[in-house]
Amino acid sequence: MNTSLRIWITGASTGIGAATAVAPAKAGHRVFLTARNLEQLEATCAAYPDRMQFATCDVTQADQVQASWAQQMKHWGGLDALI
Repeated sequence: MNTSLRIWITGASTGIGAATAVAPAKAGHRVFLTARNLEQLEATCAAYPDRMQFATCDVTQADQVQASWAQQMKHWGGLDALI
């Protein structure tokens, strides 16, 4: 049984968002990161490629949020928390 959580963190490219993503990944949880800055998302996810996935997403754009949701669902099949 897999007990890891599936966590989506928005605004995760820098600062508090990026820092917030690292702790659950270190603990073995799966973290889906979204933000507008692709390069920063790639850099953050590089440390935990087996536990982190990412997508560029401007949360003010409904179509981008829907596309990110679909990507996350395809990869992990669900979500336990959204930050």
